[in-house]
Amino acid sequence: MPMLTIKAQIHADRGTEAVLRDAMFCATKVYNGLLWHLRRQQEETGRVDIRRSNLNRILATLPRAKAYYSMSAEPKRKATLRASA
Repeated sequence: MPMLTIKAQIHADRGTEAVLRDAMFCATKVYNGLLWHLRRQQEETGRVDIRRSNLNRILATLPRAKAYYSMSAEPKRKATLRASA
């Protein structure tokens, strides 16, 4: 399983830093949620459905979907599709 680690330093005022940290948290939750569901699907069925409709369905079922699902999900969805190809 691929693992991605990003290290960064933020040089910004407190308000901007808070927004960036929240965006990073949300992107991580979306990515991890998708991977967890896809891994479970692989274990149960022996295959993974990476159609956009299935990924959207998974995203909608994440526990705090309304709190962290945003435009940041689109790049994560594309990364998931590329990683599983």
